[in-house]
Amino acid sequence: MDTPGVEFIKAHLAPLCDDLHDLFEDAGARAARFRQQSGLTAAVYNSLGADLTRGLAHRAIDDAGGLGPWELTGDHSRRGQLMLRRDMVRLRFLHDSAGEVPAAGSNAARQAYYRNTPLLPDSMFGVEDSNLIAVWRILDDETGEVGFRVVRTLDPGARRAPHGVTNLDLDFSLPRTAPALVGLEFSPVDDLELHINFGDEEGTGDADGDASTGRA
Repeated sequence: MDTPGVEFIKAHLAPLCDDLHDLFEDAGARAARFRQQSGLTAAVYNSLGADLTRGLAHRAIDDAGGLGPWELTGDHSRRGQLMLRRDMVRLRFLHDSAGEVPAAGSNAARQAYYRNTPLLPDSMFGVEDSNLIAVWRILDDETGEVGFRVVRTLDPGARRAPHGVTNLDLDFSLPRTAPALVGLEFSPVDDLELHINFGDEEGTGDADGDASTGRA
């Protein structure tokens, strides 16, 4: 059985499941068409594709007035920051082609975002104002399928760490439907940590928004 904190986060995120993947996949397809038409398909322009996808996703969410109870927050003019908020829970979207969690970098505000109060087995302390990160990436270049790795970080991480931030107390792949998310049961390992294997695909990655690690 999941802890109260885990149940709270699952219930909070559930309304996103039904639309988020389709929205990002549509934005990604439109960004890919633009790159193709503009002759910007070389790998050196991959960060442009991520920027376009994020911008189109932001516009679609804005046009829709949010996603269910989630509303846009943050400042998109700051390097394309894309963040949603529901009550006191925030969800920031960062892109990394390898599915790793980018370190916060040297900015104090970014570092503060990464510092959450650790979840306790029988307590809701700190969970209601959680700062979550959704690391998104294209899982299949042919179909444009997008995946979201949702994490709850406990510290900013070392900037040059080879595998990004690893001090997490929640780490899971966001399902495409709300019932699938609600039905997930996390097996606690080292205080609620759940690691999802995203395969052996390698990529240069690019942390977007204002949580950049120096990559475009």
